[in-house]
Amino acid sequence: MSGLVLAQADQPAGGMDPAVRQFLLGALISGGLVSVLLLATWWKAGARQRAGTADGSPAAGANSAPPGGLTRHAVAPLAMGGAFVLCAHLLLGGLNWPPASADTWLPLAAVAAAVMGLTATAVRLPAAVRWVVRGVLVAALAYLSLRNFLGRQETLAAVGYVAGGTIWTLTTWWALEKLADRRTGALAPTVAWLLGVAVSQTVVLGLFALKGAVAAHVVAAAAGAAMLTAWLRPGFSLGFGGVHVPAVLLGLILLQATALADLSVPHLRRVVFAGLLLGVPLAAVAADRLLPARLTGWKRTGATVGLAGVPAAAALAWAGLERFAAAEESSGY
Repeated sequence: MSGLVLAQADQPAGGMDPAVRQFLLGALISGGLVSVLLLATWWKAGARQRAGTADGSPAAGANSAPPGGLTRHAVAPLAMGGAFVLCAHLLLGGLNWPPASADTWLPLAAVAAAVMGLTATAVRLPAAVRWVVRGVLVAALAYLSLRNFLGRQETLAAVGYVAGGTIWTLTTWWALEKLADRRTGALAPTVAWLLGVAVSQTVVLGLFALKGAVAAHVVAAAAGAAMLTAWLRPGFSLGFGGVHVPAVLLGLILLQATALADLSVPHLRRVVFAGLLLGVPLAAVAADRLLPARLTGWKRTGATVGLAGVPAAAALAWAGLERFAAAEESSGY
């Protein structure tokens, strides 16, 4: 039985569904905290930036050097990582040391990604070194968080899980970073938000993992706060480490949900879900490159996000159909 079904079964008569309560609290805590910190940091700074960049105009080299110093670029990884750790403590079963299960590694992943984001604001390592370090971090988190599960698998299957999760996460990281470095403003935060929502809903509907869905929802709320900041402050950017936390967390959440999914979920379906979700950031990068240059501002951002939403919609539609079929089967129809 899935975590979602169990949560619904335990719902008190006349009360709010515990699952809904977790989603709402996660959005309020994560989105509220990150919004306050980002807006407080970028409010005056954003007013001094060139008007029009927030809706998807070219960054004009804004991310080749941190404009106005490093401080405000460091706030995004700190705020997103801190908000996730707080929500993990309040909503996801608390903080455990040493981690006792796969999901208890998520706060440590948030801290590690935030530290890497802070490093990115101060040090620009050679690309090869940077990606090797990221690959080692992601693979280590994948293996350590799933080591009990992987120990029961054949060697080839275990390697496949770790390698697949690492590739998914690094590809997403590259795509979000590419969007953040190309343009200031709302594009990168909106794609990160869309991906977070898609991962959250696909995980709960298609893989029956409630806790993973809540965790992804917390990440999406933080990205939504960055999106709000970008629309209000034209110069906002997730460059220099701002995409590190959502990329690492969403990759690890999806890997854990995929590996530990209900036994009724076929392996092929799990792989297709992961592929469709990976298509979200990749479609955004492709659209941003291929759309005509005359399409600018909010229209370009909207078109890019709309195209990125196609694989997200496909994943959600399929997951929704599977959830509906599972509900009918469990009800005896």
